[in-house]
Amino acid sequence: MDTLNAVVAHPQAYLLIVCRTSGLFLLAPVLSSASIPALVRVALVLLLASALFPIHGLNVPETSLDVPSLVAALGSELSIGLIVGFVASFIFLAFQMAGALVGTQIGFSIADVFDGSRQEQVPIIDQFYSVLVTLLFLVLDGHHLLILALDRTFLAVPLGAAVQPGAAALPLWQMFTEIFAAALQITLPLLAAFLLAELALGLAARAVPQINVLFVGMPLKILLGLFTLGLALPGTVAAATFQMERGVRDMLTIVRAL
Repeated sequence: MDTLNAVVAHPQAYLLIVCRTSGLFLLAPVLSSASIPALVRVALVLLLASALFPIHGLNVPETSLDVPSLVAALGSELSIGLIVGFVASFIFLAFQMAGALVGTQIGFSIADVFDGSRQEQVPIIDQFYSVLVTLLFLVLDGHHLLILALDRTFLAVPLGAAVQPGAAALPLWQMFTEIFAAALQITLPLLAAFLLAELALGLAARAVPQINVLFVGMPLKILLGLFTLGLALPGTVAAATFQMERGVRDMLTIVRAL
């Protein structure tokens, strides 16, 4: 009841917190999944905003903003939440890129499955990496880290402060290049194994021309890819853990740059 009375007394501050929290739930991995009903996500946004309001909303001086100023402040808060969610989605992007590369090399790119979280057809290996990183995200309390990162953004950028979203362009680009490098590192053992397999098949085709390389090579690459994928799994888990920890630090760095 005290929180409700405080919200009634400071409606604009609560609305600003709701807007920043909404941005997180629009783009953050798992939290923005289409498999979660919209009403549930709205309820989670209001619940989280109500939890953050006594900590950060009551510290804001009581001011009555006019409509243009309020709209500008809401846009700034929404952009902060969107940036936090967007940076968090980069963690998943690295594994989606790795899955696409591996799936193409194995030959699974022609067989797609439906991904309910993204509402689209994706390659099988891409789906495997997506499920793996989602499970790791939940096991390692990634959703808690996102909420913690959102809480710390109020210390980096006070509620209602003006921001410049364009200032995040360069840090986001640098982070994208790091994510692309991480995707290559994840797939490097598999790509090396496929390269050796291609060389072996090429030598076999030269030595024994009667061998149908396409007929033999396809199941061989599938078996080799699945075997190497299993061997590289511990390294993949370690890479996912590292990317999640670094992602939280990058979120705060980018938010401070606004």
